[in-house]
Amino acid sequence: MFAIRSALIVLVALMLMQPVVVFLTNRKISRRVAVLTDVSDSMRFVDRQWQATDLVVWHRRRTGRGDSARLASLASDPEKAGAVWESLPDADRQATLKLCETSRVALAEMLLTGDDGAPGILATLSERYDVARYNFAKNLVSAGMGDFASIGSAVTVSTDITGALEGVIQEIPSEQLAGVLLLSDGLHNSESSVLPVMRRLAAQGVLVCSVMMGGTKLPKDLSIADVRAPESIFLGDRVRLVSAVHVCGMLGQSVKVRLLRGGGEVDSRVLNVPDDDWTGEVRLSHEPDERGVERYTVEVEPVEGELFRENNQWPVEVAVSDDRINVLLVDRSPRWEFRYLRNLFFGRDKSVNLQFWLTNPDQLAGAAEKSLPPASAVRAFGDSESGGWPVNDADWRAFDVIILGDLGPDVLSDAVQRQIRACVEERGALLVAIAGSHAMPFAFPPESPFAELCPFTVVSRPDGYWPTADDKFRLVLTPAGQEHPVMSQSGSVSENEEFWRLLEPFDWHLPVVAKPGTEVLAMAVELGEGAEPALTDVRDATEHISRIMSYRNRHALIVAKNAGRGKVLGLGFDQTWRLRYRIGDVRHHRFWGQVLRWGVGERLRAGDEHLRIGTDKLVYASGEPVRVTVRLNDKGFPGAERSRLEAVLTNGEDAEISRAGLLPRDGADGFYDGTVQIPSVVSGSCRLTVRGESGRLGDAAAELLVSATKRSIELGRTRPDAGILDVLASGTGGKRLRPDQVPDLAEAFGEPSGLLREHHEILLWCHPLLLLLLGVLLCAEWLARKRSGLV
Repeated sequence: MFAIRSALIVLVALMLMQPVVVFLTNRKISRRVAVLTDVSDSMRFVDRQWQATDLVVWHRRRTGRGDSARLASLASDPEKAGAVWESLPDADRQATLKLCETSRVALAEMLLTGDDGAPGILATLSERYDVARYNFAKNLVSAGMGDFASIGSAVTVSTDITGALEGVIQEIPSEQLAGVLLLSDGLHNSESSVLPVMRRLAAQGVLVCSVMMGGTKLPKDLSIADVRAPESIFLGDRVRLVSAVHVCGMLGQSVKVRLLRGGGEVDSRVLNVPDDDWTGEVRLSHEPDERGVERYTVEVEPVEGELFRENNQWPVEVAVSDDRINVLLVDRSPRWEFRYLRNLFFGRDKSVNLQFWLTNPDQLAGAAEKSLPPASAVRAFGDSESGGWPVNDADWRAFDVIILGDLGPDVLSDAVQRQIRACVEERGALLVAIAGSHAMPFAFPPESPFAELCPFTVVSRPDGYWPTADDKFRLVLTPAGQEHPVMSQSGSVSENEEFWRLLEPFDWHLPVVAKPGTEVLAMAVELGEGAEPALTDVRDATEHISRIMSYRNRHALIVAKNAGRGKVLGLGFDQTWRLRYRIGDVRHHRFWGQVLRWGVGERLRAGDEHLRIGTDKLVYASGEPVRVTVRLNDKGFPGAERSRLEAVLTNGEDAEISRAGLLPRDGADGFYDGTVQIPSVVSGSCRLTVRGESGRLGDAAAELLVSATKRSIELGRTRPDAGILDVLASGTGGKRLRPDQVPDLAEAFGEPSGLLREHHEILLWCHPLLLLLLGVLLCAEWLARKRSGLV
């Protein structure tokens, strides 16, 4: 019995010490190569003109005859390449021309599968690596080994190489990804740069190789490469379109670009072409005279001998509305943040009806003080300067957005604070509180209505809150901020992270702590301060998460929260204007535009004072989803809180083509969201109507026109471009190969397998065998005591 008890004591002591066995193991993993085939619209072109160098390369790919080094020298010597091509037997030339008389995507399929006994890329790579097949255009789609060049579910109206590579990074673990092979014409036309994702791949040791598809001979072609136009304007403004016109093979000639409306010309420009391969910018405009959807066509007049006429026009549709966002901007003094916001909303953004008030404006000596009316959204557009708060509930509730600067309780009285709180929580307005060193928000007692609405509290500092030399910090996104629409400066995750990371340090912020239930989007990390605490012991995972959340709350800089029907955004600094540093106003305007869209939603263009309806955009491609947002503004509206809402899509003949239910938005009372799918066979104008379970909601049914036609940006350029492919290859250590160099891919991506060192921990103190042993000893001790008569 003594031995059993001793063993029990030792075992319990061992469990209390919580021993852990740590060891490393090596696991052999197979390396994978992602093969990406571009299936965008430009890859559907049939190249009608080939340079002699291209034809000689495809001849070598077809026959296997010819010297690779000699072919490389021909690229810089067109005359020599022409002589080599003419010296080939006529049968070989005809067979090569026949091979090339097909689309680029068909040539890519031939390279993948092989022909005439020549091995394909897939067979070559599969001998050494696991191969993952994808098709891509606007989006990345996984493809089976037999699904070589089919479109599948890829959206082909544009080419996004950045998005495709980021998709591969998400799909394949970094320790398994050996490399990426691109088969593309290189016509990347996404706004996202490939440089950030290239650097991520290079840091992981992933090589990017490519084969450029298509003939490089310059065709004679005119095209509208792109058109930038507003999705909506306001009645009385001009529709201003910026068109990119691409001209090939027309040096010294003139081309006419026209803006058409209803078949008639409303504006035009004539361009003189200074180069054989040239892109020029044309600005066209028109002023609509009524509300509705205006349909325009930007057209470049065709010329004799032009190879492609499908890309000479670009249709554009613009909504004309008089429904602006009403913004109230109030600050104590004309600090930089106020000035840039006033200029943005007053002079640059016509979608905003601004009312601004400076409580302590600068005064010229001897000048008479101006008497200004109180802020009101019903004043004439452009009459923006005001001299006081709105005078009644109706005027207050007309504002969609309230932006407060460095104000104290002397200006924000209790009555005003209660009005603002009612606007946010009941009406559904957006409140933006911008910190200041004078009063905002530390001058408000915790029990005040504004302090309760504010998403953060201020850390007390005895020396005050004025800027000092030690206040420099960097803005660091949290994981929530990386995915939040307010902080999105790019459609590329990599590019967005890089933009915020490379910002110059800021020089002042208010020490604040985010309240529970809020969302920290960005932190202020002092220069020289380390990163977030790292997890060092798996047993402390729960405590680690608590430490991380506490760290983010204590370093909060930009904080968001929902408040009733509305939203609140707190800025712990007053320097968003510095987003303009060295790059102009684009980033600053984008940030505040996204703040408004996040807080107010996309413009709900149709409806009345009870119900508003809007969609995420105006122009859709066939088969795209329409995201619908509905806001019920009045709780007392019959059936508003109980009715099941539906969005119904009808065509121009008022025949129903699709419908979907709308669900209440979590944490935002009065908002409903849903998605209506446009069938792939539908084109033309459509109508969107919101209905309740018993039909329309009284007289407040809302209708909106949407178009299901959209031109492909792929039609703008037809000549392949090796620039992006060369950048990816050089930046990651890969290479751009000619079609005849496909066999060189056999060993291009390094070793086919590797060893992965894995860290393992075994918790002995709670191991099942240890617990079983403890149970056995306890039972043995009990039996021993029973036999001894001690039980």
